[in-house]
Amino acid sequence: MFPFVGDANGGPRLWIINKNALYDSKSLIVSTLPRDAIDQKYCSLMPSKVYGKGGIPLPSDHQGESSSSIGTFLVGYDGLSDNGDEFLQVTTLYDVLASPLTTPTIQFVNLGNIEENSFVELPDAKQAGGTAAIDVNDRRVLDAVWRDGSLWVTFEIRDISIAQGGITKGYYVQLNTTSKDLSIISQGTISGRNIDPLDMNGDEVSTFFPAVDVNSDGYAMFSFSASSPKMFAGAFISGTNASSIQCIKEGEGYYLRTFGGPRNRWGDYLGISVDPSNEKFFWAFSQYAKAPNASLAEGGLWGTVWARTSGTQGSASKPPQQKKIFG
Repeated sequence: MFPFVGDANGGPRLWIINKNALYDSKSLIVSTLPRDAIDQKYCSLMPSKVYGKGGIPLPSDHQGESSSSIGTFLVGYDGLSDNGDEFLQVTTLYDVLASPLTTPTIQFVNLGNIEENSFVELPDAKQAGGTAAIDVNDRRVLDAVWRDGSLWVTFEIRDISIAQGGITKGYYVQLNTTSKDLSIISQGTISGRNIDPLDMNGDEVSTFFPAVDVNSDGYAMFSFSASSPKMFAGAFISGTNASSIQCIKEGEGYYLRTFGGPRNRWGDYLGISVDPSNEKFFWAFSQYAKAPNASLAEGGLWGTVWARTSGTQGSASKPPQQKKIFG
């Protein structure tokens, strides 16, 4: 929430809407929760998409609660740090249609020292063809999905391990939700390896705006944008290992589009979803830099593209089937 005047962050609010009333042509039923019930650190919270009827089962060590199930999780990052390690804030919402609502619980999951000084702004993404970098926005959680006992989360970090001053990389975390105390199953950067033929290690490749979904086999796929000083901004997908990276659409040119402001905007959100007709496949929705238009003052153009791709563990398999939507 932000005021009409100024930009002070008032923290998140939560509205829960019972859609059944709308379907029955009845008055809308809305439940609300204040900021301090769902957030302790003024995080930008992302609700997780939930696979499974009836919500998320309560963990075995969580029995005895007044609620019979978990409705969803709200997840925030925003660079939360104790000046050593970084943390995810995870808010557990119980049966969201209960009346009265069960009080949510908030816990912080230690990610380890994944960033050095997470209060420093994320470096914008360098691109081929010019000096203007692409705005990668901030450290808010960009996507969250729960399925079969795992909560998958994506955001961006400043990786200083491979470049002086750091480089922005997409980051994912997989949490185990089968116990009351959440724990990490896996985590890591969306590295950008094997994307740029002139930088196969991905040392100068920025990966940004990652989205995630997971199929019934437990295999996760990520949709993201990537660019480097030698590569225009393109659209890509990947599993949790670098060998599974596939290109949806290569960038076509230098991107500069500020609309008179200070930011060379991109994003803010990409998307990916399991194919409901065959969960061996995923549909990705992404963004790439189009060839510039010389008749425009800045010339930069972006395009959107969607593609259907297989989600085979550890292999790139067939090239994605793509379709340009805009531009």
